[in-house]
Amino acid sequence: MNDTATMTIKQTAEEFARARERHDWREIAGEWFEAPVRRWIGTLDADGEPEDDMGDAVILAVGMREFLSLRDVMLVAAICGERTDFTADRAIDFLRRPMIRNNVRWMENMLTETFHGSQAPDRQRCMKAVDLLLALIGRLDGEDDGWQAQPYATVAYILWWLGDERALPMAVRALACDGKCSLAIIVASAIRAGIHPDWTNAE
Repeated sequence: MNDTATMTIKQTAEEFARARERHDWREIAGEWFEAPVRRWIGTLDADGEPEDDMGDAVILAVGMREFLSLRDVMLVAAICGERTDFTADRAIDFLRRPMIRNNVRWMENMLTETFHGSQAPDRQRCMKAVDLLLALIGRLDGEDDGWQAQPYATVAYILWWLGDERALPMAVRALACDGKCSLAIIVASAIRAGIHPDWTNAE
């Protein structure tokens, strides 16, 4: 894989497409996404202000559009990262093998149990993820809007999870980039139906 910090997102996507023709998903996940995802989780775990990275931004933007398992890992790292059953190694295993039963159950359980829990999410951690994703989107200015849809939708989901009124405008932005973005549709539909994580009713 070439140095993506000096490549445009189009060039990176083209190289990624060639890699998909030569390798299976587990190899691609390891070569392309494991290091950026570990840095993503490490940044969320660390104290202090987050620092965005151009190379990671490009790789993650490509991956979020091409493989929703990457988007899901980035999402749960933000909203479920304080759980004892969330670790970087577990997240990477899900990324490499997203369709095996144990990994599907792990992802579903984390989201379901956190949604129905009474404990408020770690707002600082979640907002750090939002800031990183907005910085990622900023790196994509001037590119095809389709690359921004999944990052915007992920921001919308995190803000919805926090009970933040900015969630709906972010979901609308995601849909403006890609009208079929399922995560943005879920967020917008939930907000309009008055559905929110249970912790918001416990305050």
